[in-house]
Amino acid sequence: MMPRLVLFCLFLLAYQSSAQDWPRNPKTGKIEFRGLLPWPPGVRTEAKRQAKVRQWYLKVTPYTAENLRHFRELKLSGAQFRTYAGLPNSVLWLFGEEATGLFVLYSVNLQPTPRGLRCVVSHVRWNSGRGVTPHWAGGELPEVPLEQVVNRNASLAYTIVSYRDKQNLPYFQSDDAAEGAVDLLRAEQITPKVDSVYRSLLANITNSPQQDVLENLRRRLTAAVSGW
Repeated sequence: MMPRLVLFCLFLLAYQSSAQDWPRNPKTGKIEFRGLLPWPPGVRTEAKRQAKVRQWYLKVTPYTAENLRHFRELKLSGAQFRTYAGLPNSVLWLFGEEATGLFVLYSVNLQPTPRGLRCVVSHVRWNSGRGVTPHWAGGELPEVPLEQVVNRNASLAYTIVSYRDKQNLPYFQSDDAAEGAVDLLRAEQITPKVDSVYRSLLANITNSPQQDVLENLRRRLTAAVSGW
């Protein structure tokens, strides 16, 4: 009994630590990735700096260099859609199919300084166009700030999938479905088995061999704002 209890405590500590690893703005408490990347010695002219930034930008987006080139050529009114070097100031990731997958969105603000590039990735949120089963769900789910779900319990996958299911309940035509609504489990109720099941569900939704695409994205953004 004692070994199981120890393993379970280690499991909870690992997931709570992972949840806390999402960087926060100390004033707002919102998830935010922030860094200052010093200009490399050979990057002195404005043209070279912008080229370097465009190359770096690929680290924080799913876009290709060709996608970005087309975006820069668009005749968009004003600068509300752009940040430094003519790059998009908002990013959309789609994990899985458009109708059922997981969308992650965030803002990117880039500011050149004499010392280097100041970069801020903020306003991180997720949503889904529909539910796990498209022909059952009929409405758009709202965007949810990621910080509202990261620390709710020890399993982010459980929280997200359960939230999607709960939001889709009004679209079920069965009274039984409405009666089946339950509150989310507390952290101490998320056993390793429950977590594993929901991580597999999220992996199926995102069509990813990696069970935790959000954790992979967190690591990617953390590395991006830490260096070129």
